[in-house]
Amino acid sequence: ERSSSRGAPDNETKKMIAQTSAEVPPSVVRNRAIVYQSFSNDPISSLKMYKFISSITLPASSDDAFIKVQASTVSFSDCLIRQGIWWGTGSVSLPATPGVDVVGRVCNITENTANKYGIRPGDYVAALIRCGGNARYVKASGSSLVKVPASVDPAAAACMVETYLSAFQSLHVGEPPNSRYSFNCHAGKSILIIGGISMVGQAMIELARLAGAPKVYATARQKHHKFLRSIGAIPLPI
Repeated sequence: ERSSSRGAPDNETKKMIAQTSAEVPPSVVRNRAIVYQSFSNDPISSLKMYKFISSITLPASSDDAFIKVQASTVSFSDCLIRQGIWWGTGSVSLPATPGVDVVGRVCNITENTANKYGIRPGDYVAALIRCGGNARYVKASGSSLVKVPASVDPAAAACMVETYLSAFQSLHVGEPPNSRYSFNCHAGKSILIIGGISMVGQAMIELARLAGAPKVYATARQKHHKFLRSIGAIPLPI
């Protein structure tokens, strides 16, 4: 579901945050999700929509939070997971809901988890999860939540999560611990990106430039060179 007000909480979310919904108890919600019962390469026959009542209660010891979903993706990763290819058929419990990228509003979180990660009920967040995003409500680890600026549309934010996190981790994995993730950790360095026209490759170019790299080389076919120059890369032929 998309919000029409760029991340602003809708009326249902406000009710959940205030715990004043008259329709159901505060700890119970009317959920909706895309579900597959078995691993399959046929999405038409395997994916079904279900409506059900679910609890969003969290024990005091929980490190998780519940999110009222505003946007989620159907990505290539989701397709591989649904087919049992990504982590194998034993790593995802069935029935399962696709959706590794999720954006929405925190509707329930324990006080300890809120204090630990600086996340509060009502916060507009994004998360990269194993599955479950194609639902109205989803539970995610507090450690996976990242706050999203209110000006960013939920659909746009959801499309960035997996792509930009993959690019960010790839750029920083070789950095020494004392400089890893610092704002200008690539200052003065030249970086080579293989496959610069891919989504992750384009994200790496952008992030490398933001991290101070003066020269970012990217391989691509000749027809993509003009575009790569426009986003700050130095194209190399393949």
